[in-house]
Amino acid sequence: MLLALAEAAVHEVATFRTGLTSGLAAVQDSVRDLQASARGVRNFQPGIIPGLLQTAECPRPIMALADTGHHGGRPAGPPASPP
Repeated sequence: MLLALAEAAVHEVATFRTGLTSGLAAVQDSVRDLQASARGVRNFQPGIIPGLLQTAECPRPIMALADTGHHGGRPAGPPASPP
């Protein structure tokens, strides 16, 4: 039974136009009902950087590990203070 459901999910095709035949409000109601009955909802947004990685202090040591030494003659790290 589970294998049949997985195969059906892989081969299921629904066009955007078919989904909107009953209108956008019906689609939104359907999504609202699904979310209300879910135990959890996850959202994948690769273009958004989460909290701590937005600060300079957090990614600096990570970037230092990936440093290849190509800085145009300038050492890695913050820019030097003017003399």
